[in-house]
Amino acid sequence: MTLDPIKLNDGRKVIRIPSIAFGTGSALRGRDAVEYVVQAIYAGFSHIDTAQAYQNESSTGAALKETGIARNDVWITTKFYYLGPSGLNVRDALVESLNRMSLEYVDLYLIHSPPPNIPETWGEMEMTLKEGLTKSIGVSNFNVEQLELLMMDASVVPAVNQILFNPYQLGEMLPVLQYCKEHGIVVEAYGPLTSITKAPNGPVDAPVKKAADRLKATPGQVLLLWVRQKGCVIVTTSSKAERLEEYLGIAELGPLTDEEMQAIDEAGLKGAPRSLLQFIKTPRSTLKWIRVLLMVFAFSFLSYSTFMRQYGSGLIKDVLSIIPSIAFGTGSALYGQDVVEYVVQAIHAGFSHIDTAQAYKNESSTGVALKETGIARNDIWITTKFHFLRVGATNVRDDLVQSLNKIRFNPYQLREMLPVLLYCKKHGIVIEAYGPLGFITKAPNGPVDAPVEKAADRLKATPAQVLLLWIRQKGCVIVTTSSKTKRLEECMGVAELGPLTDEEMQAIDDAGLKGAPRSVMWSIGQVMMTFASVGLTYSTFTRKYGNGLFADALAIFTWIFMLFALVRTVLLTISIEPAL
Repeated sequence: MTLDPIKLNDGRKVIRIPSIAFGTGSALRGRDAVEYVVQAIYAGFSHIDTAQAYQNESSTGAALKETGIARNDVWITTKFYYLGPSGLNVRDALVESLNRMSLEYVDLYLIHSPPPNIPETWGEMEMTLKEGLTKSIGVSNFNVEQLELLMMDASVVPAVNQILFNPYQLGEMLPVLQYCKEHGIVVEAYGPLTSITKAPNGPVDAPVKKAADRLKATPGQVLLLWVRQKGCVIVTTSSKAERLEEYLGIAELGPLTDEEMQAIDEAGLKGAPRSLLQFIKTPRSTLKWIRVLLMVFAFSFLSYSTFMRQYGSGLIKDVLSIIPSIAFGTGSALYGQDVVEYVVQAIHAGFSHIDTAQAYKNESSTGVALKETGIARNDIWITTKFHFLRVGATNVRDDLVQSLNKIRFNPYQLREMLPVLLYCKKHGIVIEAYGPLGFITKAPNGPVDAPVEKAADRLKATPAQVLLLWIRQKGCVIVTTSSKTKRLEECMGVAELGPLTDEEMQAIDDAGLKGAPRSVMWSIGQVMMTFASVGLTYSTFTRKYGNGLFADALAIFTWIFMLFALVRTVLLTISIEPAL
């Protein structure tokens, strides 16, 4: 099957895009990509897909220069990464990308993921097209609703929509494929080999292997053929030259038959396989299944989409559409400190929501930091908190409507906080979640670790990013903090990740409901307190109704254990992060 370029119609003229691209994301994020881009070009790739968020545009440009390839012989795609009101606009971000790659233009400029202001952002994209900074413009990770919103005021139809697409995404992406086909939008497919790399031993394996045997090809080549025969541009990557040659080798293979395409479609629609461990842990009795179904029902409305569908208008929608969904907190380790450096660092990293408090004793330095950054007041959201000191002290107005409730919330708090979540939802109160990374920092090696790490592997993300996604998909505003720029960028990076699946959300919920792991110290303390309570009761009984050496000795041991219990309580108390 030939890898002929695909026609794009961007509203001005017909342009052809190479039908297979080498991507610099995934494992190459944040790395020096020179060696790998050079290797890809020498292997025969003429389409390089990069992005501002990948943090390797500079090395991509260096690789282009090193190969000496003519500018007209290579297609360059990059993507705009929305960093909030304080980040660069579409044009300025593209100019920086061009400077990093030493280029005068890119061939395709995409919106990396749907921003909150889609029509306005698309208008800015159209201006870069008119200015000649890019030859074509498009989007990435847009669903049908987001595409429809964009198209309402668009002068230029997006040339491309780049999405995660493979047989296991077929059912979910069918509406997107249909919409793009109707409007002349070419689909680019990243993650085409997921059924091999992330979900082996599933229903897709059999029809893929059968087709591979007929074509004398590899399963990877069959999957790329399937994507290509769906009319999509392939976006793939590898650090191995032999893999790249294998991918390009599909040009020499015959096409899949209609029966083979249909068989792979039907297998993909069955869904990705669940692991053996998941099957072993699945409850089997009718009673347990009913309990699981009730839990799914209880948690379903906590997802953001359900939340917004039910509250399509009113205060809650207004608040959520305004308040930034991730905040930098000046509490925790920053209590009483000069936070100028850290707040400035957070704003430069992309945070547009700063959470402080009277009790944190750093409001002054927070204000200094805002002044130092020069950020416009309308571009920053500031939260502070009233600190009740005593009866008769300065009070707050009692005629204000409560719109927010800030709570400590992570998977291990789910059971405790479920009534709070229910009440806040009922009364239109937005939840802000502080301490979202508590299970990583305070309770490692617990039941939540496994489902979080599994989701992280699928998304190519960190466990912390998965946990922030979990919080966000519960409809909560995230409040987190760090003194390290890398950690802040990691937190902001959740914006470019796909959502957690319903199964992943449920797995984290179930694990969190099991409770945080208990330390050896905690267990010993519990035993000592139990023994002390029993012993105290027994010694009191013997002192009242009898005396002698045994009763006296038991009393002495009881009080010793009580002292140990007291020390344990003090140590546990000082090890707990203070409430924000």
